[in-house]
Amino acid sequence: MRGHRALICGLLFAVGLSGCRLPAPSLSPTVTGSPPHPLPTPGIPASPSPGPSPSPTPVISFGDPLWIGRGGLQAARFTPDGRALILGYGVGVSRINLPELREQWFRPMPAPLRAMEIDPHGRWVAVALENGAVIRLSLADGSMQTVTPLAPHAYWCAMDWSPDGERTAVQCIGPNRGDPITMIHWETGTVREVPNSRIPPEVFPSPRWSADGKSVLLAALQPPCPRFLDVETGEVRLTLQHNGECLTAWTLAWSPDGRRLAAGSPKGVLWIDGNSGEVIGQLRGETVIGFPTLWLGRPTLFYDASGERLAALGSHGLGSGAPPPPMPTQVWDLRTGRRLAWRPVGVGDAEPMAGVFVDNALLIFYENGILTRWNYTMQGTPEVVLGRLSTEDPDQPLMWSADGRYIAATLRHGGAAIWRVGPADTSLLRLNPPWRYPVLSPDGSLALAADPERNVSQLLEVPSGRSLHTFPGGRRGPRGAAFSPDGRRLAYGDGPQLRIVRLPEGLEEAVLEGFPSDQAITFVVWSPDGQALGAASGTLDGSMAPGVIQVWRKTAEGGWELVARSVSARTTSAGSLIAFSPDGTWAAVEEMETFEATAARVRVIHLQSGQERRRLVEYELVGWLDDRHLATFEAQFYQRLTVWDVRTEDKRLYNLSRQNVHALDPSRMVAAASYSERPYPGRAVEVRDAKTGQRLARLHHGNDIVEISWSPDGRWLAALAVDGSLRVWPVMGFTGAPD
Repeated sequence: MRGHRALICGLLFAVGLSGCRLPAPSLSPTVTGSPPHPLPTPGIPASPSPGPSPSPTPVISFGDPLWIGRGGLQAARFTPDGRALILGYGVGVSRINLPELREQWFRPMPAPLRAMEIDPHGRWVAVALENGAVIRLSLADGSMQTVTPLAPHAYWCAMDWSPDGERTAVQCIGPNRGDPITMIHWETGTVREVPNSRIPPEVFPSPRWSADGKSVLLAALQPPCPRFLDVETGEVRLTLQHNGECLTAWTLAWSPDGRRLAAGSPKGVLWIDGNSGEVIGQLRGETVIGFPTLWLGRPTLFYDASGERLAALGSHGLGSGAPPPPMPTQVWDLRTGRRLAWRPVGVGDAEPMAGVFVDNALLIFYENGILTRWNYTMQGTPEVVLGRLSTEDPDQPLMWSADGRYIAATLRHGGAAIWRVGPADTSLLRLNPPWRYPVLSPDGSLALAADPERNVSQLLEVPSGRSLHTFPGGRRGPRGAAFSPDGRRLAYGDGPQLRIVRLPEGLEEAVLEGFPSDQAITFVVWSPDGQALGAASGTLDGSMAPGVIQVWRKTAEGGWELVARSVSARTTSAGSLIAFSPDGTWAAVEEMETFEATAARVRVIHLQSGQERRRLVEYELVGWLDDRHLATFEAQFYQRLTVWDVRTEDKRLYNLSRQNVHALDPSRMVAAASYSERPYPGRAVEVRDAKTGQRLARLHHGNDIVEISWSPDGRWLAALAVDGSLRVWPVMGFTGAPD
């Protein structure tokens, strides 16, 4: 799940490793000696014959970036009275009133969230952002007060409020490591560092106030162990250690009277004397220890208002041990020390984000937006779903309209959404589960969504959401449907069949077959003139069985004639399997029976005659630059960008590796990839000249990037991050270098 990956990336950053990416499956090279081609001189295109003098570097400029939507849910906190939920999205904060689940306010943030906490009196919520800002928001109306005490480019943060609700302690892992605990006094505006509070570089921060408000916790994994430091002097007041071993710093809660500290353990909860630090008792139960899977921290242990009951919020994530054991949600009666109830959290379940005691029940909020009530006092009583909030967490891949005005995506927790590319707080159209895999018409006025459960597809009007037609067949991949360039036809997958529908009447024109019966359509593309069509099939269960690629052309009689067929092991992972030349003369089709470099082929087909004119051995398909020049990547060794003249088979090599490219704009020969250097490895986009490899721009996102794409019209560059935050940059100008 994305939550697991977010934590793993955080772990890598914490120990100084580079950023995380999600590459497509790589090929296995066949090593037979020295590389067949020498590395080209940096900045100069390589060529079989002496090449021209270096060309002037192209120039590309970008406007101010925009956040599209809110991003995924990253944190949730109940107010102390249980009457509201405060939600932290990828780039925003909102208040949800309970029990009606009505949003009272939403405040967008300028940068991704890194931490969020509510003050103990329910007046304020504080958030720490990636850009170094710390913001206090009024829970009443969302009004904001901002300070900027932290270094920018924070990777991971944690915070806690003082018992009187006047101060906030914040600590982050940043690019320089060793970050201190920063103390913010909101009324006076004082910002200062707690002495001796710099954190070791391999440790996640977890500042916690003592019950008397005089000390704060500095996390550690080994001796001298987690310890409470005097906020004025930095002297150690209390060390969390038992029998020579350090106790956890991430699952702690002070009793309401401030006399005892509850700490998670592999066998329940330990009671620690608040003055001496000695372990004085234990609440028996399942494991209550380890990192949560969520990007932002959460309160694992919490009390009811009377202080007589304690709950531990469960998790299916990275606990103690490998593989991690799931942590159930548990409730204890502190008067008797007896565990009253427990509920498991399965690996496939949504992650609990927050809990609160209300009467004799627990309210639990989950990462998929579901709010439940669990009457833990009655044995065997299931949770009752009280409602569900829409979560806006786009998953890969991003689907653009041809005019670049709209983006659509399936949402990670079900449903789909369509956004207008521009400043907006919410999606243009939201589709509830089980609808998924939206694709857009060229002008974005229509959308096709699939319902795999009922095996139907629905054509919708955008933005009204009005249903225009329902078609049979809904089992396909996210790229398994496409509108023709003129918007008058729709081709979509129905399991192993490709259905073609005429629009606007919705009449079925043809059903194209020839794909394996146990596969589904995963990729569909039209030629620019709408007179040819290509599709690929593959498995949807994650297996690597080769899929079939087929290309048809429209006949004079109005039918569809098969002109090419091949097999590829990448039909469920590759972004480009079939590409048509702009004039509709040629089709380039990938062939790759196994994930071996020697099996990679690009076949160039003349659409009118159906003849194969070129077969490029050990190359992977990228796309057409114009009517006669085709871009590929070498499958062997350096995987350099190679541009072919399909009429003469002349080629030119460029110093650009497929491994370093997330998105290539063939029309301008510029490539975009996630940036790999500090201070933001994996969290910025770098744009390079595809011909020379020279950097043209660096664009900051702020979170681990999982997908980068250019809009089809070239006016936008988009980057989607692991937290669901989607950022787009307008392309303001481009001056290309002459060939």
